[in-house]
Amino acid sequence: MSASLGLLFLFFIFTRSVFIPLIIGVIFAIIGSVLIISAIKKSKKIKNLKSTGRIITAEINDVIINRNTTVNGRHPYQVICSANIDGVMYTFTSDDIWFDISMVVTGLGIRQVQVYINPMKPSEYHVDVENLKQYIGK
Repeated sequence: MSASLGLLFLFFIFTRSVFIPLIIGVIFAIIGSVLIISAIKKSKKIKNLKSTGRIITAEINDVIINRNTTVNGRHPYQVICSANIDGVMYTFTSDDIWFDISMVVTGLGIRQVQVYINPMKPSEYHVDVENLKQYIGK
């Protein structure tokens, strides 16, 4: 009887020592896959908007700090801009920018950015801040 309990104990220890790291590994793999897939989808959306979207010029209203996101104790910046499209005023927010773009906007007097929008659905857009990055060398 004690031999069967010993085998049962060894089986229990072995399965716990193998399956717990396996389960943790699967969880991390799922999280990583979701992050990679969302990044790929976002880049495809931007590429699609740049190739088939309507380009508009929007006035820069403000440069804000996005306090909803923190990486290594730092918050990214976002450009808030607006444009009148077919008589309707739309406000657009850029993706996170990891440097202070406000010095470029105010110092050089840049007041406009290009925005790529889906002509059928203006809520799908991409604010192109790549041309602002050239002024600070990033």
